[in-house]
Amino acid sequence: MGAGRLDAAAALPARVLRLRRAWDEAIWPHATRGYFKMRSAIPRILDGVASEAA
Repeated sequence: MGAGRLDAAAALPARVLRLRRAWDEAIWPHATRGYFKMRSAIPRILDGVASEAA
């Protein structure tokens, strides 16, 4: 993160819990051009997350 940039999690009120699930981590790199560009990757990503959980 760049110097002087505010971390989004740090800006939340103290009692707010920010969750990042395995599928959040897996889908994030593909979420660069909107839903319709990412949609074709969803089944493959979810299969990967499911196989890691098993």
